[in-house]
Amino acid sequence: MDSREAARKDPERAPAVLEPINAVLLAIVFGELVAGLGIAGALTPLRCLLSLAATTFGVGTALFAIRRLGRGELWALRYLQLVVGIQLAVGLLLAVGIHPFFFRLAEPVGLLGGFAAAAALPVLLGQEVADWAWRADGLRLYVAGAITVAAIVATTGPVAATSISDPTQAPSDALTVRATVDCRAGSATVTMDVTWSRTDLWPSGPFGHMSDGITVLLDEQLPGAPQPAGTVAVDFAWTVTDRSPGNSASPAVYPAGPARDFAPGAWAALGEGFDLVIGHETLQAGHDYHIVGTSPTNMPSQFPRRAVIEYRHGDRFTRTVEVGCSS
Repeated sequence: MDSREAARKDPERAPAVLEPINAVLLAIVFGELVAGLGIAGALTPLRCLLSLAATTFGVGTALFAIRRLGRGELWALRYLQLVVGIQLAVGLLLAVGIHPFFFRLAEPVGLLGGFAAAAALPVLLGQEVADWAWRADGLRLYVAGAITVAAIVATTGPVAATSISDPTQAPSDALTVRATVDCRAGSATVTMDVTWSRTDLWPSGPFGHMSDGITVLLDEQLPGAPQPAGTVAVDFAWTVTDRSPGNSASPAVYPAGPARDFAPGAWAALGEGFDLVIGHETLQAGHDYHIVGTSPTNMPSQFPRRAVIEYRHGDRFTRTVEVGCSS
């Protein structure tokens, strides 16, 4: 029997470098687990399940490969080389300012994983480990293909799940927005009736929150036209009530921040670009939400002539309603 084959069958004769490198590999796998769970926890139900499945597969396969590398199996070495190489590439992308993740915690974890991968990959590509993971019959083509597919699924699956369409989320045609604007000398009152025929299930995961934002543009000119000189701060006072029969509760309304300047042709917006922010998870399907926004009375009398209202449903879609001012 070849001495290398004999050594491969005896884990006690594994090269000494495997022990510290296994610790680094376990740290990389733990980082993938943390990032995967964090990503899944902020996803919609179907995306969450797919992300968790990919994370579980990736972590489980990596742990199994680490164990089998201790027995000198070549497929395990090739798999770990590929996974660690992908982790190094992710770390390099993060280091140069390219952010492939939407989940914040995944980015520092990915960066640390990149440093760990930079330390582990040269050892995994070294001759000492290559001699240990030797097989007389080599690595069959179908095994190599399976290793490649598994590595790609394990490392990209949790992020790829974020772009999959989820039927548990409300489509754009589930939202109805009716609006009127009452314009009087120096003031304006925006009135909206908002109804969802269905709402999202866990729009930002079981522990996250997603908000709907409303923005109002008051303008006597078309967008892009020259603006008259002078601006006036606009800070709408908002009320939101649920006018459905037998319901006295109202959805959660969050402050949007300090007022910004208002000028014709520019959005009158607060905080993150919204006049009003509503917690989507507090809305109920089939309910009629009556929203009234009243401007201060110190706007110039020539403003406005029309209103353009944007209802932005998180980062999913935007419904725009344009109405002329009535007095």
